[in-house]
This record gives sequence, structure tokens and C-alpha cells, in this order.
Amino acid sequence: MEPDPSPQLLEVLRSHQEEITVLLDTWMSRLSAQLAGCWVPESTMSVGRSGSPRRELEPLPLDPLDPLDACDSAESAGSDCEPPMDISGEKVRQEATDSNEKVDSSYVLARQTDHRILTAFNKLTSFTIYGPNHPKKAKRLSGWAGVRARVKALMSSHASHMFWAMVIMTNSVYLGVHLDWSVDHRGSSGNPTFFALHLVYALLFTLEVGLRIIAWGCRALLWGQDWHWNWLDLFVVISSWVEFALDLANSAEDQVSRGNSNFRLMRLLRLGRLVRVVRIVRVVRLFRALRTLVASLAGTLKSLFWSFLLLGLIIYIFAILFTDIVLDHLIEYDVARSRDDPMQFYFGNLYSSSTTLYRSISNGLTWHLAADSLGPAGEFWVQAYNFFVAFSAFCVLNVMTGVFCNSAIKAAENDHELAVQASVQMRKELKDQVVQLFGTIDERGLGQLTISEFERHFDNDAVKAFFEVLKIGAVDAWTLFTSLDKDGDHTVNVDEFVERCLSDA
Repeated sequence: MEPDPSPQLLEVLRSHQEEITVLLDTWMSRLSAQLAGCWVPESTMSVGRSGSPRRELEPLPLDPLDPLDACDSAESAGSDCEPPMDISGEKVRQEATDSNEKVDSSYVLARQTDHRILTAFNKLTSFTIYGPNHPKKAKRLSGWAGVRARVKALMSSHASHMFWAMVIMTNSVYLGVHLDWSVDHRGSSGNPTFFALHLVYALLFTLEVGLRIIAWGCRALLWGQDWHWNWLDLFVVISSWVEFALDLANSAEDQVSRGNSNFRLMRLLRLGRLVRVVRIVRVVRLFRALRTLVASLAGTLKSLFWSFLLLGLIIYIFAILFTDIVLDHLIEYDVARSRDDPMQFYFGNLYSSSTTLYRSISNGLTWHLAADSLGPAGEFWVQAYNFFVAFSAFCVLNVMTGVFCNSAIKAAENDHELAVQASVQMRKELKDQVVQLFGTIDERGLGQLTISEFERHFDNDAVKAFFEVLKIGAVDAWTLFTSLDKDGDHTVNVDEFVERCLSDA
């Protein structure tokens, strides 16, 4: 059970809360006085019983033309004066005062509530079962938790992503070079250089998985958001070490004494090389253009399945038609079955007809040969084959291409990381354009714009068009200049100019 905080700590927190409340009340009172049209100096602020300031507003200067102020003057002089019946001005002032006080009190209460919640949250997170100053807690925070935080920051950095991406790409190159060397040296037991490189990559992949386990934990690594990639990395690490051990064992044995079972196991484990090459897909997310292509390609897979299904149905229907025509022709004229007959070669059975039709629309064969082979069955069927080719090439394939393009565009637009990267890139390019425009207006090169410089370039068509693109509208140069001048020093520096333009972009 969590122990209660010490009374001294509670007293310090309470005093801090009271001081903050007093400062907030004082600030809100000044703001309310400014909004009401009168300034309340610090000397007129008095603190009430609760510790919050109480406003004692100085009277406004009397206007002799105002009937209400005239009555106030008469009363102070000792004479009688009846105020007029129209007291709308008094009502307006009273309503404005009540509204300001209501807004002030609501805002102060909201800030006090926020402060109490923040204090309670800090108190809850500051105390553990060991207490605030227990050495075990300090050891836990400065020990394992600190190591995990530093490792997590390291593995989340851009430099770390680039380093491991380089390791994966060089490993893919190493696998290709090793495989090509193995083809030319089939009888060799191995090369020490490749053994050393294999060991280095196995150690690096093991280090990567170990650091990620330390940073995020086993549960988040194996069942988190990127669990499929993490399981793939784990398989790569295990297969790398097993393959290295078998390579080392085989190099120590005589070539003749190797068993067939060990050789089969080696062939099975070498399939893990393909998995290691597939890991290069993870590098795609670091390159925006490549990631766009891969995301678009992945987005077309669903459309690809249905397109293949539609194309297969069309080919199947026409294959049944042409196979049936050829079969009727062979039966009618009692033609013996022969592979040398072009008609039977292209349309002798359903499989041959389907293959011929697919190759005809995919440039796999010169399709006029298949069309001419239907001549003995009748010229009508030759034209029917020509219709199939035209229908598939000009209608079906073009529609499929349009669907693929649409799916690819939508997939690229719906990718969150791509959208973030595009937004960052667009904002960076826009910032460069704003800085360039600032340099054009800044004739003196001092890094600050004055109203005279701004007025001289305000009527420039290029400047006007740029502000219109950013949706920054102003009737004159002074209005726009004052909106850009945030600090009120009557000059606009590059930071103010860029911030204002980007905020409206």
C-alpha cells in the first residue's frame, strides 16, 4: 500500500498552489480592468481573506455632458439631481462588467482545476511503494529504466535506421556475391573471407534484435504493431547462426565423408537467404519515392486478383468455344489426331486453347498464326478469333490498367507516413519560397522589412500572387504589415514573415 506523503511536502505544495492562485487572480484582474476600459495599478489591488486579490477600481473621469456623470457631480456638491429615465448606458456598463467578471471567474476556476489535476498527477507518479526518496527507486530509475530509455532513443533515431538499412543492403550484396562464387567453386569447402563476413552479419543481426528487445520488450516486439517483420528478423537470426554452424562443420569434414542428410539440411537452410534478401523491403520506408512505388504496388494486389479472375473467365469462355469448334471439325471430316496439325496444336484441347488465347493478348506469340489455323473450320471463326483479340486488348486490358492506376493512386494517398513525408516536404519547399520572397522585398539586406519597403513591393504582381496563393488577403499594405508585425516594433523580421505566411498556408 502506498504511504502518505509527508506533512512538510504537502505544506510546500499547498503554499505553492496559493501563490500561483494569487498570481493568476492578479493577472486576470489586470486583464479585466483593461477590457473594461480602466487600468488597475498594483496599489489598488487588495488581498481578501482567501488570499486572492480583490479589485478596487478607480472611478472613471466624469463627463459633464453625460447625464449620469452630471448627477454624480451634483451629489458630490450636495445638490439634488434626478437621473434621467434612459439608463441604457449604465445597463451596458453593468452587463459588460458582469460578463467580464463571469469570464474571469470561469477562466480562473479552469486554471485552478488544471493546477489541482496536475498536482495530483505529479503526486501520484512521484510516489512508489518505496517512497519518494527511497534508494531502491533511485536505483531503478537510474539503472534499467535509464538504459532502456537510452537504447530506445538510439534505435528510434534516423542515424540508427540508416545504419541498419545499410547493413541489410550490404548483406543482400554479400549473399549474391557468395552465391556467384559458389557456382564457380562447387567443389570447394569454403572461403575464410565469406565465413568471416557471415559471422559479422550474424553478430550484427543478433545485436539489432537484442537492442530492440531491450528497448521495447519481448511482448511489444513479437506481438506489437510490426510483429510480422520482427518474427522475420528472429527467423533470420536463428537461420544465420544455424547455417554458419553447419558451414563451419562441413568445412572441417572431408568432402567424401559428408552425409546426404547434412547436405539436404544445408539446402533447406539456404532458403533462409531468400528471406534475408526480402528484408530489404524494410529499407523502402526510408526512401520516399521507393516507398510510394511499393505502397502503390501493394494497393493494387486486391484489384489484381479480381482482374485475373475476370480475364480468366473471358479466356475460359472463348477457349470452350474454339475447342468445341475444332472438335466438331475433326469429327465431321474424320481427321486423325496429330500435333503437327496447326489447328490441333493451338486448339486441340481446353488447356491448349486457353494457353493460346492468353499468349495472343500478352504478346507471347504471333497471334495471326493461331487465327489462320482456324481457317479450315470456316472464315467466321477466324474473324471470331480476331474479335477476341481486339476485345481483350482494347477493352479488357485497358479497363484493368485504369483500375490498377486508380488503386495505386488511392493506396499512395492513404499511406499515413507518405502523407506526413509529403506534408513536411511541401512545407519545407514553401518555407524556402517565403524566405526567397522576403529577400526580394528586403532591399537593404538587413533582415528586417520596414513599411516603406513593404509598400513599394505591395503592388508587385508577383508579390500579390504569392500572398493570394497563401490565402493572405489585405486591402492595403499597412493592414498586411501590421498583421505580420507580431512584436509591434514596426519592423518585420524573417522569422515573423515566415511564421505568418506558413500559419495561413
